[in-house]
Amino acid sequence: MSEESLLTAFAALRRGDDPAVLAALAGPWPERPGWRARAQAYRAQALQGMGKIDEAERAAEEAMREAGREGDVPNDLRELHARIAASRTSTVQRARDVSLREASISGAEDADWLVRKAMAHLDRGELDACRHAAGLALAAATEPRDRVLALICSARTGDAPSLLQAHRIADERGDHGLITAVARAAKALGVVLPSPEFDG
Repeated sequence: MSEESLLTAFAALRRGDDPAVLAALAGPWPERPGWRARAQAYRAQALQGMGKIDEAERAAEEAMREAGREGDVPNDLRELHARIAASRTSTVQRARDVSLREASISGAEDADWLVRKAMAHLDRGELDACRHAAGLALAAATEPRDRVLALICSARTGDAPSLLQAHRIADERGDHGLITAVARAAKALGVVLPSPEFDG
């Protein structure tokens, strides 16, 4: 593995191409703890994006172990491990949150809850219900994050143009997390996103 491999993996991670991240990091790794820590961090994020949470958590743990060989473990690696560990229960928690909310609250519904409701329907394969909740979330949304996530949910029910709109909002916002979420959805759905435009 070379520095070029790390750069290739990072570029693939940035565009949401998780298999390409793993492919770029294949092969023997040099005995350089800093490189190995970064490579494991990239692997962890790609594996998480592919839904392989157990493997992702192990890769994040290995990233912290390698970083510790050179001194203190950076906060970003600790946060990555914590985020992956938390994602283990996110699907179950979404369903539980929706059930509790529906059992106890009626009336006005905020966009964040509607997005979580749409995701819970998506987890269960309830596409019509997901599409309905995503539409309500988009109508209620005042924050770019809620708008992008609602549009991604809508796109995953078959409304491909929603993903292009989500891409435009995320790109204008310059939010790496949202851009990556849109890129991963596009990869899964086979949607080609516009290339970035640069002012000349």
